[in-house]
Amino acid sequence: MRVNSVVGIPAGLKAWLLSPLPRRSRAAVRATSEEAAMSQRRRRSWALGLCCALCCVVALWPSLGAAQGLHLSRATLQAQVEKAFPKTRSGVELSEPELRLEGEREVAVLCGRWAHASSRLAGAFCAESRLRWNKEPANVTLDGVQMRSLSLGDGRQLPQALLQALNLGLPRWVDGTVVYTAPGFVGWAVKDLKVQQDRLRIEF
Repeated sequence: MRVNSVVGIPAGLKAWLLSPLPRRSRAAVRATSEEAAMSQRRRRSWALGLCCALCCVVALWPSLGAAQGLHLSRATLQAQVEKAFPKTRSGVELSEPELRLEGEREVAVLCGRWAHASSRLAGAFCAESRLRWNKEPANVTLDGVQMRSLSLGDGRQLPQALLQALNLGLPRWVDGTVVYTAPGFVGWAVKDLKVQQDRLRIEF
């Protein structure tokens, strides 16, 4: 037997139960789709940003480690030394500096030209020195300079008085010459300052 009606249910409730479900409007469907797309774009953007950040860390990691130490070539130090010359002390002009680094003895050797104004004599000199780190100005300077050689350009012997004056004065005149400046390391203490062959290593 076929039942055409629902017995015992009020007419209003029966009509609500039997009515079709309301369809979502096109605007509501479009809004939901746009929100989902925006959320997906945000996730992709976040993932891309994270990936870029990780790539930057990986790329910069060697330099971050290297920031604790400096390895300087002789050419770098030579460029700094040239800024301090020519210099004149007690009537003697010093010029044409050339810096060498001797790893075996761990010393810096500074050679150049000297010219005495009153006697009109000129020649060459070489002096050796240790290197010193000064943490407040953050620079490396010559320290404890000692004469290696002193001569006239034409091979003649220097007058004794001038020889003594240059031997005594020249080390003082070049002592403290700046060979490197590191403004990013002001106040840093140095663990090791090592002269190598044609290179200088500074470890903080």
